[in-house]
Parts: sequence; structure tokens; C-alpha cells
Amino acid sequence: MSKSLLLIGGTGFLGSALRKTFADSPYTVTYTGTHAKPGEENYLVLDLFKESDAAKVRDFDIVVNLTGQFVEPLSKCFALNTRGMWNLLQALKPGKQKLIQISTTLVYGTVPTATEDLPLDPEFPYAAGKATAEFLLQTSLPEDRFLIARLSNLYGEEQSKGLLWYILNCVQNGKTIAIADNNGELRRQFLHVEDAARIIHDLIEANATGTINVPGPETFTIKELVSLCERITGKTLTATYVTTPPRGNIDEISSEKLHSLIPVAYRHSVEDYLRRSLLH
Repeated sequence: MSKSLLLIGGTGFLGSALRKTFADSPYTVTYTGTHAKPGEENYLVLDLFKESDAAKVRDFDIVVNLTGQFVEPLSKCFALNTRGMWNLLQALKPGKQKLIQISTTLVYGTVPTATEDLPLDPEFPYAAGKATAEFLLQTSLPEDRFLIARLSNLYGEEQSKGLLWYILNCVQNGKTIAIADNNGELRRQFLHVEDAARIIHDLIEANATGTINVPGPETFTIKELVSLCERITGKTLTATYVTTPPRGNIDEISSEKLHSLIPVAYRHSVEDYLRRSLLH
């Protein structure tokens, strides 16, 4: 018997990739947005700020919450991770449904090694919102009813924001890469959105629970990304930095728990993505 799966915020970057990944699965997938789409199949208008809308989640076996990602204004992002998360938790059926919460490795703050049992120390408002959403979830549901997937930095062809997108956009349009908040030593782990979607799919298939890191296979500083773009294009790029040291750098994100649950094979690399984007 197939299970029903709801992607809250399924029109976004990761949500769109998840819809493709689940297209050939036995799950009956429905996705949501906040605006009507007449004639669109398997689509629901759902606004987590409205309790009556949140109640719609009761019709599904598995709920994937993709909302609360970094958006402008930041106040909306924080509200989705607090009031929106609270409305979602209150709407779930007692003891029946499973909630998949998409979070971020930024909740750890600056640490040498990030393991799932480490106390959280978010250094950005966005990360603080995600940490709050995690707290609400962990104090509302038993561990066998939720999965928190802490993802590192996503990238991919349909992206329209984020660090790698910004650098790529500047290179493509001949703009100065202006980094206004750090000295270029900001270091992030990068995960292609299709790899992320496949891993989340496989974790759901494996009935994984609790909190799991989902880091990317590659780590770059901003300066290293700029150098990579220069090597690919054969051009000297203009980049400016300030003297402020970066926040939120993690030397290593543990993936031991992830690899113990499912086989993980990454199909994409940052260099291949940049080459496709810059040379074609």
C-alpha cells in the first residue's frame, strides 16, 4: 500500500528537486504553495500562518517541511520557523504521522567537528530560526516520529540565491565579487540539490529517525571558489573583501550516522557545475 507524502513548500529549489526524485516512487506525492495554481494536479494551497490551512496536513502519512529557508524579509523566515512550525506541530495527528524537517548545518556555529549530539550555537539569525524550529519539534514529538536533516550549502542549475549562485552570477555578468562581511576565508561544504533530494528520499525509504547531518562532499572557501572560477575561465576576476574573520566555519561535518543508514554516492561536483555554467 502506497503512502501519501506532502511537501510543504514544494515549489522551491529543493522542493522541485524532491518532486522529480519522488516521481517514480510508490509514494503519492502532493506539494504546496501559498498561491493558487488552477488545474495543477497534486497541489495544495497551504499557508502555515493559518491554522485552518495547517490542518490540511492531517490527510498525509509523511509531511516534509521545506519552509523556513533563508528568505527576505528575514522576519518572515523567523516567523516560519517559530509560529509556522508551531501551527504545523499542533495540526499533526497524535501518534500517527511522521514529520521530516529540513534544517541546516549552520545551527552548529563555529566548531572543529560537527556531530549530531553537539550543543547548538547558531551565529546567524537564519540559523537561530532553524535551531528554534528544531527545538519545537524535538519537544513536541517522540524521536520515532521525526527526522531532522541538517543540510550543508545547496547549489544547482535552478538556484537563484546563495553563495555559489552569487559568485557565479558575478562572473557571468562581469561584476565585482563583493564580499562585505568576511575576509574571504568563509568556508562551506557544498551539496548539489539533486544529491540532497536523493539522500532525503533514501532516508525516508529507510524510515530514518532522529537528527542526521547531510553534508556535501566538497569544502571551499570563498577565495578558493574565486580561484576555481579563474582557472575555468582563464580570466582574472575582481573580488573585494573586508578584514572581518568569518563566522560559522566548520572544519568537518560528521556523516558517520548518514552512511550507517543508507549508501551515499554523490553524482555532482562543484567544478563540473561551474564548468557547465561558465563554458556553455
